[in-house]
Amino acid sequence: MARHIIVNGLGFGDEGKGALIDFLAWKYLPKTVIRYNGGSQAAHHVVKKDGRFHRFSQFTSGTLHSSASSILSAFMTFDPFALDHEARKLQELLQQNPRDRLQVCSASPVVTPFHRILNRIRELLRFDQRHGSCGSGMGELFYDRLYIPDSVIQVGDLLQLPLFQEKLKQIQHQKKQQAELLIKSSPTTPSSREAISLLYDISNADLFDSRLAFYRTFSENYRSSISKGAVANFLLQSKEEDTILWEGAQGALLDQDFGFFPHVSPSSCRDANAIELIENHNKKSNKLTIGVIRAYMTRHGAGPFPTEDTTLKKIFPEKHNQNSPWQGELRRGWLDLVAIRYSISMQQQPILVTITHLDYLILLKVYKICVAYRIDLDIAHRILSQDESEHDGLDVFFKGYPSGNFFEISDINLPQKSVTQNQTLLMLRTRLLQHCQPKFIEFPLPKTASLTKPEEYLQKKEIQDLLSFLAGRAGLNAPIAMVSFGPTRHDFIPLIQI
Repeated sequence: MARHIIVNGLGFGDEGKGALIDFLAWKYLPKTVIRYNGGSQAAHHVVKKDGRFHRFSQFTSGTLHSSASSILSAFMTFDPFALDHEARKLQELLQQNPRDRLQVCSASPVVTPFHRILNRIRELLRFDQRHGSCGSGMGELFYDRLYIPDSVIQVGDLLQLPLFQEKLKQIQHQKKQQAELLIKSSPTTPSSREAISLLYDISNADLFDSRLAFYRTFSENYRSSISKGAVANFLLQSKEEDTILWEGAQGALLDQDFGFFPHVSPSSCRDANAIELIENHNKKSNKLTIGVIRAYMTRHGAGPFPTEDTTLKKIFPEKHNQNSPWQGELRRGWLDLVAIRYSISMQQQPILVTITHLDYLILLKVYKICVAYRIDLDIAHRILSQDESEHDGLDVFFKGYPSGNFFEISDINLPQKSVTQNQTLLMLRTRLLQHCQPKFIEFPLPKTASLTKPEEYLQKKEIQDLLSFLAGRAGLNAPIAMVSFGPTRHDFIPLIQI
């Protein structure tokens, strides 16, 4: 039977999933790479040896260095405007039309400009309580799918323009009404004035007509790329010797059900979607999940980040993941084993771990790793006393024990209910995490000025001790499969046979 390799981020995104997919596509030459979650807000950077790069958003990251096709599953939200823009950029780089290697499931939900505008208005009017949205409209589409599913446009509707136009007008009307209510109930501030200017874009008739004209052209150009059951059809045709890659977006700590609500993605960011699609075809399939982390933590946008250290901004440069007008600066912190173990516990099967950005260790004298949290019991009890829901105190959220004036936290518990079932408790956990302090241990690092021979650096006793600790029970309790010492596929070094 075919072998399936699922790549999943274990942080808050930006772990290096695109680079890993690029390496695996070069190594295994798959016929296709399948996106199983997220949407156009993905920013998976694949860097060529000459320094040129592409930021993959909806096309999959195996496109640049292999002949693999891209399949976008029904679990992924689809943005025609963003895809067409990306296709043009890719065509310049590849010197061939990438849509010839693209299949999109006809059941994929479509995010429209009206979703995106309302998303931005909503985030602006949260003022200093922003959720950290990408501003791409995915959250608005998520709620439409939950509460008004009949209004949702699917990719297949693009092939039926009268139906599509009717749904688009309905969405425009709904988002205009929702935006007006939000603005009316908000105080007058610079943010609300910016929101009012965005409202004009929702109701402008000329803009509606130009968007409709774009969709008409798009449907003509991409008609052959849209198919019913694109994933299932491909899996039916796969052969025993095939390797199929599954590319996740964002990171598990942003998962819609298990992430730190409300600072989450409206998407499942675990390996669950990929496993469901694989097992719908064959429950006994040979499948492997590879979880990706950096050697340190990063986060775009608001939300708990216990190991954040603003001094790392000056130490760790960031060439490709730029600051976002909606999420702000890329935040940096030390490696957080409590959070990463929590991500691993979300996955549906045992995983292997890949660590990227190990080359950044030469910029440090000492490497700090968070092995536990602690929270002041007075603060924790004050937060818990403000909540009226029934729960068992800190034990419902964390594994740990009281020690003096603090509660020592070794692990985060998986919630028993999803966010749609229990928002109150998940928001309570987020408030507690905002007050958690990290407990660090320090690892000495080899003294070196450069990394001309990463393989030799990897064999240094300090690095071997570090990797052994991370793979062990006190660390991640998962095998380290690969490491990377740079942004390209040439910088990956396998440690075990996959």
